[in-house]
Amino acid sequence: MLSNGSYCPHWSWWARSGERLSLGLDLRRVLDGESAGVAKRIQGGLDACLDGVEKGYGVVDSMRRSGMKLPGEAWCLLESGEHTGRLGEAMKSVGSFIKESEHRKREFIGQMWYPVVVMLTGFLVMGIILLWVVPQMRTISVSMGQDGKMPWLTEHIGTIYGGLFFSMTGMSILIACGWILSGYMGRTHTKWATGRERVAACLPFIGSFRIVRREARILRQVGTLLQGGVTLPAALEMAAARSPDKYEQGQLIEFRKRLLMGISFDESLKAFRLVRKWNHALLITGQESGRLDNYLQSVAEDLDQEVSWKLKQAMRFLEPVTIFGLATLIAGLVLAYLLPTIRMLEQLA
Repeated sequence: MLSNGSYCPHWSWWARSGERLSLGLDLRRVLDGESAGVAKRIQGGLDACLDGVEKGYGVVDSMRRSGMKLPGEAWCLLESGEHTGRLGEAMKSVGSFIKESEHRKREFIGQMWYPVVVMLTGFLVMGIILLWVVPQMRTISVSMGQDGKMPWLTEHIGTIYGGLFFSMTGMSILIACGWILSGYMGRTHTKWATGRERVAACLPFIGSFRIVRREARILRQVGTLLQGGVTLPAALEMAAARSPDKYEQGQLIEFRKRLLMGISFDESLKAFRLVRKWNHALLITGQESGRLDNYLQSVAEDLDQEVSWKLKQAMRFLEPVTIFGLATLIAGLVLAYLLPTIRMLEQLA
């Protein structure tokens, strides 16, 4: 399988290939590894995609068969472009989408470096105090003719901090494994997907972040397909095929069934749990004005801005919490160091 990074090292490949295809260049020349100007190590993926096209498969289907990995929004862009005969414009849009995604990742990594540096510095200081300073106090106590016994906190500080570290690490691993397992099971079992949804809704920040991000993704997928000339029921069906779990897939299918049964868009939208209530008015306005695709894209952009805002607020909240937590741990170590020092000073006095 080829990852997005190995298949397309830079977003510019999509923009360049889409531009060449829009100018009327033959699709085989666009997908030719040598003429595309890509590295030799990824020419095999392009050749596999080209072989699929020559065998009669669709362009998007050939890309999937070649092992390309792209987000669901990108696949919807390509599918709508192939469906309407505007594949070149769709490929340029995919390039812009990948560029924005890489920008958000770099922005997130840039915001994470400060808390990470603070944590590493704090752990380094705690390691020096715990592994070198505190044992030195025992040696000094013995050299001064004392029995070598330390205060209770100094004696058990290593056990306390070690137990705290391993318990938190073990709990984090169990939570991560449980979340990954539930996600894997949720792809094929509705009950697992529903239970995972309920657990995520109870989480204070991660749950709301996940809901907003999923809502933006679904609205962008459906809006992109509508802009490509796909009907709303067909767009919902195609979005359901790209859904990562049974819960999301079931909601999209139910929404489609209600529309096909003749239920109004307003009533169908109210029963659709993947879109929050305060966005219903805008989508209903878009449906009534005949510009639902534009309104879906507009709401998705607003939700993307909300996701970015939530990430920034989380980083701002993480910095003081990290400093406070490390300060508390270091204060405990300093206290464990000062207790035997005070005892020795009293004995010397």
